[in-house]
Amino acid sequence: MAVVLQVPARARANGLARTPPMGFNNWNSTQCRADFNETMIKGIADLFVSRGLRDVGYQYVNIDDCWALPGRPR
Repeated sequence: MAVVLQVPARARANGLARTPPMGFNNWNSTQCRADFNETMIKGIADLFVSRGLRDVGYQYVNIDDCWALPGRPR
């Protein structure tokens, strides 16, 4: 019978990456629809706050939509 001892992970005391970055990427919910705009992004962020996700560690709403469209100005 093998005994496995769990050793706690060590982190530097500089405060960086003490927890995993937790956020929301909008692509699966917005899919570059015509109503993708600032109001929608703020609404998503407000929904996360009202559902308590900010309180459990979510910090970011990443805007990752429509940047690779063929018609995007270069």
